Amino acid sequence: MFLDEQEFREERVSELTLAGLSERIGSELGVSDWVVIDQERIDIFASCTGDRQWIHVDPERAKRESPFRGPIAHGYLTLAMVAPLAMQIGVIPKDAAAGLNYGIDKVRFLAPVPAGARVRLRVVLAGVEPRDGGQVIVLSNSGHLQSLLNPPTNPKASFTIGSVNPAGPDAFLSEAEKRKGSWWLDWRDWLHALSGEEIVAPTSLGSARHPVIASAPGTYVFD
Repeated sequence: MFLDEQEFREERVSELTLAGLSERIGSELGVSDWVVIDQERIDIFASCTGDRQWIHVDPERAKRESPFRGPIAHGYLTLAMVAPLAMQIGVIPKDAAAGLNYGIDKVRFLAPVPAGARVRLRVVLAGVEPRDGGQVIVLSNSGHLQSLLNPPTNPKASFTIGSVNPAGPDAFLSEAEKRKGSWWLDWRDWLHALSGEEIVAPTSLGSARHPVIASAPGTYVFD
């Protein structure tokens, strides 16, 4: 039997029940679809909250003056996306009457989210605590910004290595080894082995064959 992505999600979510929560502690509940944080969404959030700082709502000025070279989303807008994306994943057990937000223990905004970026949510069930006739479900949420790679200094980074030509993704994962840290260091060593001798960096940009056509970071960044 083959399931499309939506059917797979519904079948997976249907297994989450109040009685079975303790068995899922420490496991991933799911990953949401990608969502675009476009300028319209940023402007609406600014209108709702009154936070109209130019780094969010003035694209032209942000291109000229912002260190991010363009408008970025409010940190609290990205935080507000946790609830709807978690609901999409299905973090509320199917036999629960309702789910209420009890609070947040720790939040960090590790990277700016540029206008137009795609984000998604990954949720892990961190714990379950009985309270006042109900249960407090403790979730560990992490937001992913598409095309943003983990820097080598990220203590939460990990990567997986395995056979070069596995039969498929399941075969790869069944024998793969998960390592802590970033794959950047392995990539650096691989690149170094294939690179030539080091040369002195040029003191000026461009050459006769490749003349400079614009100042850094390049006109394509602003198009």
